[in-house]
Parts: sequence; structure tokens; C-alpha cells
Amino acid sequence: MYSKKDEERYSQFTTELEALSVKHGISLKAMGGVIVWEEGELEGINYSDDITSGDLYALQYKVKG
Repeated sequence: MYSKKDEERYSQFTTELEALSVKHGISLKAMGGVIVWEEGELEGINYSDDITSGDLYALQYKVKG
């Protein structure tokens, strides 16, 4: 389903996410909902910052094209 390159990118992402979690004292518990974009395809993203919802999700994507 995912290429070796996608797996490597995901591993790099989770490593950086671990550092962000430690830095800010915030961790995530999420199942499903992961989108692996083509390299360079995603130009921007905005996440919901509503802490009371208990959810983290993208409100808007900016994709090349």
C-alpha cells in the first residue's frame, strides 16, 4: 500500500513529532486518518486549535495544482 519512501518519510515525521511532543508537553492518541501526500504536493496546512474538542484535525489544506 505504501512505498518504502513513504514509510521512511512517515518514520521521519513521527521522530519530529516526538520531539514536538516533548517540547510542548502535548501528546496525541489517534487511530486512522493519516494522509501521506506525494512529496512536495502539500504546500500548507491549518489545524484546528480548539483544545476543548479533544480532536486534532486539519481545517484546510493547500495543495499544489
